[in-house]
Amino acid sequence: MERKSTFGHIVLFGLITGILMVLLSLVFYLMDLEQKSWINMFIYVILIIGMSWGMINIRENRLNGVMSYGKAVGTGFWIGFVAAIVVAVYTYYYMTDINPEAVKQALEEAENNIIENKPDISDEDLDKMLEMVRVFGKPSISAIAQVFTNSIISIILALIIAIFAKREDRTIA
Repeated sequence: MERKSTFGHIVLFGLITGILMVLLSLVFYLMDLEQKSWINMFIYVILIIGMSWGMINIRENRLNGVMSYGKAVGTGFWIGFVAAIVVAVYTYYYMTDINPEAVKQALEEAENNIIENKPDISDEDLDKMLEMVRVFGKPSISAIAQVFTNSIISIILALIIAIFAKREDRTIA
């Protein structure tokens, strides 16, 4: 059986998935919903659909309908990783050009949440916690954290989706 390269298709599905995730994020931004954490779960629905679609498409069109569990996991992870890079680039530009006030809003929200959850917190401890928010609120750090976080999520999703996307070769040798 001839082995075909899947790299180009993985990148294509990763780019499509990442762009769709970015577009949904932009819609949420324009609708002023990006600060609601529960609504951002819809972005991960796009990731699940994109990974599933890519894994099945690659299996059927590039691998003659056969894909091992390991190959399915790898394919799904790399699709998610490419999408994570697209989302990270968007995150950087979102924080620097589209909504530079996002960091200030996040700081204010973090401060309110900390004070609400720990009303007896000292000013010194509050400042330490807010400094962490400031560090992770830098566009470059946020973009790197986005790649790391989405990569971990991609691994977990790929492990699950691969159970359904794999198809062993059942031909008799």
